[in-house]
Amino acid sequence: MNYIIYFLTIFNLLAVSLETFPLEAMHAQNAQAISIDSNVTEKTYVEGIEYTPLIFSNHELNDNSLQGSAYELLNKAQSSILIISFTFTDPEIIRIVNQKASEGVNVQLIIDRDHLNAFNRLLDPSVQVSTREQGEGHLHHKILVVDHAYIWLGSANFTAGGLITSKNLSIGFFSPEIGIQLHQEALDIASSNPRTNAPSLSCTYGNQVLELYLLPHNPPEAPRPIETMMNEKGKQQLISLIDNAAHSIKISVDVWTYKDASRAIINALKRGVQVDIVVGNATEEAVKMMVQQGIRVKQGRNLHHKFMLVDHKTLLNGSMNWSMNAFSRSDESFIVLYNLSEEQLQALNGSLEAAGLPTSMRLNQKGFDNEIYELADEEAIDKKIELINRTITLLNNEINKTPASQEDQRLISIAKRLSADLVKFLPNMNKAPTPGCCLYEGENYLANVIAIAEKQERVESAIKYIKSASGIDQKVHEYFQKTLEKLQAGINAPLPDYFHATKAGLESIITSQKILQSKTGATGPGTYISCNNEGNYGYGSHAFAIDEGCLVDTMATFRTGRHPLTNVFFSLWASVLIDIPVTEETIAFIDTSSDDVPYVRALLEQQNLDICVVDRPTADSILQIFDLTTKRRELPSFYWNKFNSQDYLPQNMYPRSVQGTFRKFMFSL
Repeated sequence: MNYIIYFLTIFNLLAVSLETFPLEAMHAQNAQAISIDSNVTEKTYVEGIEYTPLIFSNHELNDNSLQGSAYELLNKAQSSILIISFTFTDPEIIRIVNQKASEGVNVQLIIDRDHLNAFNRLLDPSVQVSTREQGEGHLHHKILVVDHAYIWLGSANFTAGGLITSKNLSIGFFSPEIGIQLHQEALDIASSNPRTNAPSLSCTYGNQVLELYLLPHNPPEAPRPIETMMNEKGKQQLISLIDNAAHSIKISVDVWTYKDASRAIINALKRGVQVDIVVGNATEEAVKMMVQQGIRVKQGRNLHHKFMLVDHKTLLNGSMNWSMNAFSRSDESFIVLYNLSEEQLQALNGSLEAAGLPTSMRLNQKGFDNEIYELADEEAIDKKIELINRTITLLNNEINKTPASQEDQRLISIAKRLSADLVKFLPNMNKAPTPGCCLYEGENYLANVIAIAEKQERVESAIKYIKSASGIDQKVHEYFQKTLEKLQAGINAPLPDYFHATKAGLESIITSQKILQSKTGATGPGTYISCNNEGNYGYGSHAFAIDEGCLVDTMATFRTGRHPLTNVFFSLWASVLIDIPVTEETIAFIDTSSDDVPYVRALLEQQNLDICVVDRPTADSILQIFDLTTKRRELPSFYWNKFNSQDYLPQNMYPRSVQGTFRKFMFSL
């Protein structure tokens, strides 16, 4: 029976597959499929998927992790298989699906209605097949969910062409929560009923965040509110990633007709971002817009990619072509994966090479003001090279150590990339100053060197933004410039996150020179509330901008709700349970009202504390610029302890979950 299915499927591929090619190529391709399948059983592609997202591609036919991972996950199915896809004709997948269905595994297929006839008669009777019956546009997902937890999502259709011939990229990860939501998405697609909610889909692996965006069909003639919000959120995220790029953007996408993305890319080029693009059709108007502005755009062959790599840190990948149809008529999905690890970048290199994109990140070889430095004398250059080589050696010593914690693993992963970038930077030392991280000589070497490198990159990006913007107060520029000078000197200068305090609390902190841990969960002198809100209201008259490095691996009390007067959403928690010294090394600045600036400065002088004091508009502007140039996102960085007292909280606040999220800057190279 399996041989009949195999040959009938090949016949259907010839007749109806979207990815068509000559008959001789089809025979060769299916021969490759059989050959590769025989190797799949000898090698695992999904080992470790429970602990970290994995990147799969088919750039090497002799080691096709894209095809191998899909087969391997399907073969592991114990209870359920869900496939949501544009097309579905791969012979081996049909064989595995039938076998699993006959073993009692629940199998659901949600397939575009134009491609149902390609396989229906080949399936086991227990396989459930659905589609979206109404509306324009295609069901264009490429999603596999196994046992409601193992997820495989990307640009590859479940066809021999998608898994072998056309170059594609997928991401595999483990998330029971997202798996359940994708089963709900399948029900929503099949029912064609308006959605009633739009859950935020994300999961965390150590310091790495994965976000999933669903772009549902939304009839343009009668747009639905939830569907409109979901599509707008996806568009905003795409543009935001481009707008926040600091150094490089690399894109390989089959179809590009979305002009808003083109405009964002043009603006990125004007900011000095290195842009490399490969498309399937270079004659589209949206592509011509970029070419006319001097952007390098290549036309690729056999590329079905839909990915973007930003600053060698963040990967966007999914089913959507860059078109308006993707954000309205079609059903699409994409993943954003932050803080890419060294292993993930290595897995991505083959796809970059296959697309003709550079695999390394070009370092900024100019000073921050983009002036060319005068050639240094030979002795000075030798001194710079000596410092950099010393740093590379010390980093490699740290890299070779066995990590004792998750934080050690994170630091080592970043250290590998920093070491490699410093090696590439060596030939340019006659044009650029020594990186500040190479000048550090204190204790806790690895953490401080990485922190300096990360912070210098972020502050330089902020100053670059200031120079291209208008109406920025000179005090804001001075803050960033002074911070940059400290980092360039090898000082691990603090960058801001906030604790708000009452006036009595402010005086207590400055007198004791320590932010005391909360013992009771109630505010008062020495105990403070950090306020993360969506408006300009702080809970307390003063704010300490505390370096994010002080807030790692700690605990706090947590409540959330809306302010009863301003109706501004607040996430409030008592101060982290750790005593934080008030020093120039831990406090970026103190934010207070304009009238109180002299008062706070006098308090600091009495205690011999050299800490910057800024008024509220300046602090707001600094934070806004960091928001524009640094990806700020919420991460579950510690657990919350609930408490009962509500004396000082807005009346309608309520406890959220035991595990909450803490908004902090996340820096990575």
